Amino acid sequence: MKERIRDTNYMVFILLFYLLLFQAPLSSVISVFGYVDELIATIAIPFAILQLKRNKFRISKKKNSFLGFLIIFGVAGICGSVRYNYQPIGSVAIPDLFLCVKFWLAIYTGKMLFSKMDLERNGRGIFFHVKIVTTLFCALAVIDNIAHIYTANIRYGIRSTHLFYDSPTAFAAACAFLIAVLTIVRPYVNRTRKWFVLLLILMCSSLRSKAFAAVAAFILIYYFVFYKKKRVTFKTLLLFAPLILFMVGDQIEYYFFSDIQSDSARYQLLITSILIARDSFPIGAGFGTFGSYMSAIHYSPVYRIYGISNVHGLIEGATYFTSDSFWPMILGETGIVGLVSIVIVIIRMIKRLQLIKSLDLALYASGLVCISYLLVISMAESAFVNPVAIPLAIVLGLVYGKGEYITG
Repeated sequence: MKERIRDTNYMVFILLFYLLLFQAPLSSVISVFGYVDELIATIAIPFAILQLKRNKFRISKKKNSFLGFLIIFGVAGICGSVRYNYQPIGSVAIPDLFLCVKFWLAIYTGKMLFSKMDLERNGRGIFFHVKIVTTLFCALAVIDNIAHIYTANIRYGIRSTHLFYDSPTAFAAACAFLIAVLTIVRPYVNRTRKWFVLLLILMCSSLRSKAFAAVAAFILIYYFVFYKKKRVTFKTLLLFAPLILFMVGDQIEYYFFSDIQSDSARYQLLITSILIARDSFPIGAGFGTFGSYMSAIHYSPVYRIYGISNVHGLIEGATYFTSDSFWPMILGETGIVGLVSIVIVIIRMIKRLQLIKSLDLALYASGLVCISYLLVISMAESAFVNPVAIPLAIVLGLVYGKGEYITG
């Protein structure tokens, strides 16, 4: 019976593996596939109810749990929504709250589905599917550079790779997911190094500064974890900072210190989020009001109130860059309370990974790959609330679940 359950877990993992990687082309044919990430997050709710029932409705207090701070984050945003009433609560604020916590719900789903999956038994099968997709990506990238079958931006005089994804960033996130999965099965298979290198090259072919910085972080993680056998501490992360800043320095200078500031959506979102946090201290303007997907499709009056509704990418009907940042959205919508809560959540996520290092280096490194990638892109993307974060959330759920399963 246990073997059958573990085989089922493996088959479900492979199904989600392909659904999440190919969600973009599938949803262009059948629109329902566009909701796969929402479905994964929603499944966490009945899982949580069943788990509560099993525990006789007693909430366990595990070390470095981040549930309490996620609740504080949600309460801050809802209080802002009620206090300022910029957007309807039922049709805008609540859906935006769901989108903001979707990543953490998906972690719980991954944990419940895959904590008992037998990686030693299924590692080769998972590795096989990673190789298939990586080979496909490489082949399509070569063909595209020759035949130009996909639309592409030109950067540094070269075509940036994004294949059938909406953007090069989404393609880079798919490669990061494949690297995270490859890292998990590393102890159970041979010759993973060349596939790791291929995926790093594919990430770099997106020609995004964020991808370059993430690649540098992944190499450092592999070096410290697998070769030096050391824990990646917060002090170690400080070593990453100069390299990452060097990789993305030109973008930081362009968006925040050049003469385009008045028409730079990223700059204006950052500065305005600070003003909103000051004016609505300590809870923010509420969900669906600033820097989020819902604030764009239900155009938020906050953009007009703070005089940025004429900024390129933030104009009503042309909100291309509204959800182009993570931290300004958190600060603007949930204030200093929400910002501090999310920072603590991420710190606790990293601390929980530290407990896994002594159990399994591969799981530890994979978790670091996921979190480091999201932290890097959070500087200029919606990161943790972006659909591209859901595959990484599934991997993190597996990592945390396996850690708890191993320790009993």
